Amino acid sequence: MANTYIGGSDGAGLFDPEHWTKQMQMTLFEENQAMRVYNMDLRTELPKGTVIHKPYRGLSKVQTYTPGSDITPSDVTATDDSITVNTTKVISEYVDYVEENQSLYGLGDNAAIRMQRQLNNNTEQAATAQITNAQTTLDDGDIGGTDGVNIVMSPSNIQKIFAAAGRSLDGYRNQQAGRYARITPRALENLRLFLGEKASEEGRQVGADGLVMRRFGFDIFVSNNLYYTASLSMVTIATATDTISIAGVTFTADADGAAVGAGHFSIQTTADLCRAQLTDAVNDTGTPGVDTFVQLAQADREELRLRGVVATNDNSADTMAIVAYGDIIVAEALTDTTDTWTATSSILNLEFGVAKKTIEVIESAVPRIRKVEDPDRIGYNVMGWTTRGVGIFTESKKSLVRVKVDGSVFV
Repeated sequence: MANTYIGGSDGAGLFDPEHWTKQMQMTLFEENQAMRVYNMDLRTELPKGTVIHKPYRGLSKVQTYTPGSDITPSDVTATDDSITVNTTKVISEYVDYVEENQSLYGLGDNAAIRMQRQLNNNTEQAATAQITNAQTTLDDGDIGGTDGVNIVMSPSNIQKIFAAAGRSLDGYRNQQAGRYARITPRALENLRLFLGEKASEEGRQVGADGLVMRRFGFDIFVSNNLYYTASLSMVTIATATDTISIAGVTFTADADGAAVGAGHFSIQTTADLCRAQLTDAVNDTGTPGVDTFVQLAQADREELRLRGVVATNDNSADTMAIVAYGDIIVAEALTDTTDTWTATSSILNLEFGVAKKTIEVIESAVPRIRKVEDPDRIGYNVMGWTTRGVGIFTESKKSLVRVKVDGSVFV
C-alpha cells in the first residue's frame, strides 16, 4: 500500500498544499496606435458643446493681366465641415468589499486596468472604420490586375500595394514626411516573405505601439484593429447541426426551442427569425435560453469583443452583415449550399496615410475610471467611460488611402 501523505496528482493529501500565483493571467490587448497616427489635438478645443467646425474654402483663379484692363476678382466659396462629439461608451463591473478583502488579487485595480484598455481599443476601432471615407480606394486594378476586384495578397504583390498607395498620396501633393501604413499580421507575413533576408533591419525598428519597420517611404505598423466587413447570405432557415463561424468562434443551429450547448441557437420557425436569432447570438443581445441562444464560452465571447464583432440582420436582403477588425476568417456549413458568406463582401481594409493629417479622434471626456459606492451592497461599481467623436474632414480625405483586400481567401 502506498503512502497517502501527498495524495497523488490531485493534491488531496494533507502534506500537499495548493499554490496560487501572485498575479492573475494577462489578457492580450491590442497595442493602440491612435495617438501615434491620428490627430487628437482638437480635443483641447472642445471644452463645452458637441460639434466642432473646421470649414474649408476654394481657390482663386490665376489670371493673365493686361496693363490698363480691369481685373475680375474670383468668387470663392466657403464650406462648413464638422465632427459631432456625442458618443459615450461605458463599461462597468461590481466589486464586493468582502470578496476583495479575501482575495489574493486586487479585484478593483485589475478591473480598472482592463477597462481602460478596452475603452482605448473601442475608440481606435471606431476611428479605423473611417477608412471608408478615404479619398482614394485601391483594388486589384491599381496593382496591375482586374478593376473592381479585391486584392488577393501575396509576397509577389505586397510591394505593389505600397507603391500604389505612395503614388496616390503623391497625386494629392501629400508631404513625404510622416507617411504611415497600418497592416495586419497576415499582410506583414507577406511582406516578410517578399523581403526575405532584406528584412534584417526589422528588429531595430520595432516599437511598443506596433511599429515594425520603415520601408517604401512608410512607417509600417502592424495592427489587429483594421476595418473588416463580410455578409452572410441566408435565404433558407438553417437545419439543426448547421454551423457558422466568425473569427474561430462557432455558432451551431439547434431545433426550434431546443438550444443546448455553448454557442448553440434556436432556428425559430422562419428564415428571417432564424437569421435574427443568430444575430442576437453573435451580438450577445436578448436573454439566453433554450428558445433563443446559449451563451458562448467565456474565451469565445471575449474574442468577439476584442475583435469588435457586430452583426446586423437585414430581412429585405436576406443577409447578416458583420463589421469586425483584423484578419477575420468566416466560414459556414449550412445545409442549403446557396446560403454562404458572399465572397465579394469579405473585405479587409489596409490603411495608408500621413500621420496627424487624416482621421480625427476628439474626446470631450478622455477615458477615465471611477469607483462608485453601491448604496445597497457592501461594495462598489468600477465604471469606465469616455465621450468622443471620430471623423475625417474633407481636405484630410486626400491624405488617406484605402486598400481593399480579399478576405474570402483567408484560411
